[in-house]
Amino acid sequence: MKKFKILLITNLIFPLSLFSNSEIPNIYIFDNPERPITTIETPKNRDQSNLNLTISKFTTTEVIGFYNSKNNRITFKLDYIEKDNSFFLCEDIKALSKNIKNNSNFKLVEINSLDSTITFEYTNLPKKLFLVSYDSSSKKINKIYTWKNSSFSFEENSGNILFTFSEKYTPFEIINFSKLNKNIENKGSVEIRSGEYISLNSGIKEVVIRSLKGDILKIIPLKNGNGTYRLASSKQGILLKDGNSMLNFGIGFNNYDLFLQIKGTSDSTKEYPFILETLNFDGSFSLYNLSIKPAQYSFKILNSELNLNFNDTTILNENGKEEVLVTSDEIYIDSKGIDIDVKFINNGVVTLRQNEYAFDLSLTGILEKDSSSDIKIFKVFGKINKDKIITLPQGEYSGRTEITIFIDS
Repeated sequence: MKKFKILLITNLIFPLSLFSNSEIPNIYIFDNPERPITTIETPKNRDQSNLNLTISKFTTTEVIGFYNSKNNRITFKLDYIEKDNSFFLCEDIKALSKNIKNNSNFKLVEINSLDSTITFEYTNLPKKLFLVSYDSSSKKINKIYTWKNSSFSFEENSGNILFTFSEKYTPFEIINFSKLNKNIENKGSVEIRSGEYISLNSGIKEVVIRSLKGDILKIIPLKNGNGTYRLASSKQGILLKDGNSMLNFGIGFNNYDLFLQIKGTSDSTKEYPFILETLNFDGSFSLYNLSIKPAQYSFKILNSELNLNFNDTTILNENGKEEVLVTSDEIYIDSKGIDIDVKFINNGVVTLRQNEYAFDLSLTGILEKDSSSDIKIFKVFGKINKDKIITLPQGEYSGRTEITIFIDS
């Protein structure tokens, strides 16, 4: 006897109310267009959702960056660098929303906390960059700097330059010898014999003064373009020697302008050379051969004759034996306001003659200094033993001597 399996197909209808506690969105059924469309709408149960957002707002700060096209490096100078600060570069600020990662175009070379500089090597240098400072531990961004490609570049310049002081210069004056400074026309001049003039900018870390032999005479650190050495009223300065000749001078920088000061020289006819080296933050440097030509002063002697009258003399007793006759006169010198000193040649001994008669006279002098006047008075005293001229005939005796004027520095 065969067995048959009977499959009973029936429609199972479950009341929808059994699912009424579940969160079911509105359902729209578009089935069986041959029959009327039945729309079933479940109860609307919605729970409130909370969304917490943390928003950090950054304002970019413009930063100066110096690039060196020879070694493909760019160095940024900040005001300060915190101990845990790290840095990376990016060309698009939108990349910060993804991750903190340095662009493969840039490689961090050095973070110098002492100089507050950050140096990167680059493959290609775009027109705009973002320097991002972040905490190396928490990866939290601290600050964003922006840099725009500009003319600030490290260039290894060189030049041969002469600084000449004019006769109108007064020792110890501090003169601005910047290339574009027009005020030096009355006090001095700048001659660029070859190469470039000294380039000073905020990328320079220090200035090194060397002798021609390469010996370091002084290292002058620069901060915001300022730094000096012996640029003061004291007589101490940097000494440059040329054989037995010597120049004593001061040098300094103010807002990237070069200032020079002559304190004294033993020979104003010579030029005194030295080397000035500017060291950049990225280690590159520029080298300049400089020379200083001191002022050659032509002081004016207002009266060139001395009238020593021994008929009107003071008689002194020396050692109780010899009677010494003393007389005096004055020489007037236009010193241009410069402190000077005056000496007679041959220790002041001059021979006076009248026909076949002659005698030696001893001259000494005292300079009466008056800082308020350009005219200096050199009071001269003539001395002679009475017994040396007592047998000589009366009359006018004449002779010739010279005085040497020294700049008192």
